[in-house]
Amino acid sequence: MRRSDALWRRTNSGVVVLGVSATRPTIVTGPAADLWELLEAPVRIDDVIDQIARLHGTTGGRVRADVTAVLETWTRDRAIEPLQ
Repeated sequence: MRRSDALWRRTNSGVVVLGVSATRPTIVTGPAADLWELLEAPVRIDDVIDQIARLHGTTGGRVRADVTAVLETWTRDRAIEPLQ
């Protein structure tokens, strides 16, 4: 779930996210921008991966590494609460 104290903005090309402990924002486009939207409410990581895969017409296995990397960055930067 997104942290309420993380700063973010939707742009024409994606989402800019600045977590509480980040030194610079993360800029994401495409599926990662969709990922930020899906984190509005508490959700399980496997459900997020499945939803991203469905939105982009692929399999969870193909997006898992990318989604996991972005989630790790946002967790480290304290932009999101850790997912289960």
